[in-house]
This record gives sequence, C-alpha cells and structure tokens, in this order.
Amino acid sequence: MTVEADETTGFDLDFTLRDANSCVNTTGVPGSELTGYRAAIYKTSIGTTTCDSTSGSYNPNNCYPSQAPTATWNLVCTASTTTCTGPTDDTMIYNCEFPLWFVADPTDVGSPFAADTWSAAVAGVDDDSAVGPLVAGSSPIELISFTAIDLITAQIPYGALEPGNNSGTLNATTTIRSTGNTGLDQQVQGESMCPGFSVLDECNVSATSTVPENQQRFASTSLSYGSGLALILSSTTPAEVELDINKSTSTSTPTSGITYWGIAVPSSITLAGAYTGLNTFYGVTAEPADW
Repeated sequence: MTVEADETTGFDLDFTLRDANSCVNTTGVPGSELTGYRAAIYKTSIGTTTCDSTSGSYNPNNCYPSQAPTATWNLVCTASTTTCTGPTDDTMIYNCEFPLWFVADPTDVGSPFAADTWSAAVAGVDDDSAVGPLVAGSSPIELISFTAIDLITAQIPYGALEPGNNSGTLNATTTIRSTGNTGLDQQVQGESMCPGFSVLDECNVSATSTVPENQQRFASTSLSYGSGLALILSSTTPAEVELDINKSTSTSTPTSGITYWGIAVPSSITLAGAYTGLNTFYGVTAEPADW
C-alpha cells in the first residue's frame, strides 16, 4: 500500500483457465469456448465460501470479488495475445491488474493478522454460461502494513495567556486520522515559540520573548497541566502518546484520535504579541492488541 485514504493501484494477477473442449468452439475464434472468468482476491482465512466472487461478498478490508460494481472496485483482465493458439489448445491465459483500498488488512509481522496471508481464486466461464468452481492459487502473499496519518488540525488553539500562568488543564486539541491500514499511535516533537518564528528562522533563546518548547504538555486525555502523566514537548526527542486509534475499516470514514494540549507562559516574558512555533506529528503503528 502506498496511497493514503484511497486505492493503491498496480497489483497483478495472472491465471490460466482450461476447458477440456479446447479454448475455441466450432467457430474457431480464439477464446470462443472460454468466454469469461470469476475471481476473488481475499484474506486467506476468509476463504472462498465467504468471498465467493459475487458483489454481495465485497468487503474492502478482506474480500475483493470480480462481480463487485466497477465503481466500487475494478479488476481489469485481458486475455493474453499469445494464448489459445487453436483447437488443440485447451487453455486461456489472462493478465489482470487491480487496486486495493487503504483499509485492506495487512498480514506482515507486527499486525494482528500476522498468521494470515492474501490469496486469489479463479473460475472459468464457457460459451454455454457454465461456471466452474473457484480454485485458489498455491502461492499466497503477504500484504504489508502501511502506517499513515492525516493531521486535520492546522493550529493548536491555546488562546491568550498572561505571563506566569498556564492553561490549567490540557484543553486545546488536535485530531489525526488513520489513513493507512494499521492501528495508530502518535509521536510529537516541536520547537520553541516566539513572535517572529518561521521554519527557516526559528526562535532565538530569549527569556523575555521566547516560550521554550518544554512549556507545552500533551496527553490522550484532558489532564491538569501539572499532572505528572502529561508528556513534555521536546525539540530533539519525539514523545509518544498512546492514542490507540483502531485500524480504519471504512473507506469513507477513517478512524481518528484526539490529543489534548496545554501550555505555560514563563513569568519572564515581557514582549506581548502572537507567539508561533512548529510541532511535528508522526504516525506510529499501534500495538496489535489496540487495533
């Protein structure tokens, strides 16, 4: 997976169908006996009883059937130009490409589905509309975890504070969404705040016009500012807050989590104005039990 909150394209599926009557019927047109296929891409433990190639079995987390509407999921298969050479040839080769949604369950080490894999099963359709049974491939693959976040709060709304005061509680909030296929925690690090901050011109150390980064505190709940459980912001070492955001299961409504923030303004500050800094947010794969 490489695309946040959307489909990753470019997955390949190649398969061979066989009909004992050959791949051509009495018309002699290549492929005229084998006229179509059914296919399912699925998490192996689901099996073809549940993921049976019909549209009703579609689930973007674990089952992609070929009969799903193309607006929902689109498997594109093309008969190979080098296959079905004549009436003595009983096979037809298809080359396919398909996408997977960002919520597709990963099966690599570290995910709660690590004991599982992904498989494909196919069936042939002949010119009499007879459909064969779905047959699974013999080489299941792993789907890799893709940790991704969308920070949907551009600013931490601390509001106005007088020097020597703090926010009392962690009452400002930021929200992130899980736009990959994992459960999510979060790490944060940040810079000092001052009136003239910019990314290329960070704050000078000044007792009268700089609020050090360690005056910002954050947590997964609204603690008191002085709580020993609140994390302290650092400019050098990211601190991890256990948000325990569940893996997203809906393609339209990613899961999300809230971080609560507070700040203290040193009593030495004498320069009034709007103080600005920069905090950097990192997505971290949550422990399997928290997905």
